[in-house]
Amino acid sequence: MFKIALLQMTSCGADQAANLAKGTDFCRRAKAQNADLALFPEMWNIGYTFFNPDEVGARERWAAQAIGVEADAGR
Repeated sequence: MFKIALLQMTSCGADQAANLAKGTDFCRRAKAQNADLALFPEMWNIGYTFFNPDEVGARERWAAQAIGVEADAGR
């Protein structure tokens, strides 16, 4: 049997360090419950924050918050 944990968590807004810490805690709790895979809500790392389209460079700064596939969460 393969167990999947669906992480139901609210974010800490745009504070990515706090969101990473919270996500790590939720993953550890899922592992303690024998989950094989933990799935995060979309945009969990920036809390559904958005950019002001009238502000120059805002979209680029917002997009730069994305977590790339090469990211390592300190495994």
